[in-house]
Amino acid sequence: MIQYNFRQTRFFFDEEGALYVIWISRPELSEKAGDYPVISEREAREFLEEGEYLTASSHAVTGGEEISGGSLMYPDLESCGYFMPYYRFYVKLPEEKGENGRNVYGIYYVPAVDRAFLTDPEAAAEQ
Repeated sequence: MIQYNFRQTRFFFDEEGALYVIWISRPELSEKAGDYPVISEREAREFLEEGEYLTASSHAVTGGEEISGGSLMYPDLESCGYFMPYYRFYVKLPEEKGENGRNVYGIYYVPAVDRAFLTDPEAAAEQ
């Protein structure tokens, strides 16, 4: 899982389709913060329905019927300071429609680590 999620190669092309950048990700992973229990996908789905998630979408999750899929993964969130597993869910965005009336989905992330081991970023900043 670590090799798949962190040791990636990305290729970028210009407007004419010519390769102009090859980006190889090899983050420093020799230190680990600890071993933490991972919650189940069912628990993560409950947190998603309760509004505990990260997303770039402005759509608030209102019910389980709009949630599709769920997979355990490590998102490319180097700015967070730690690599941590998340569940990735796809949520139907009812206010948006794609070509030919197709559904549009947003990506929502729920931390996969048991809540007892997570800290509130605002509380940590106050200390």
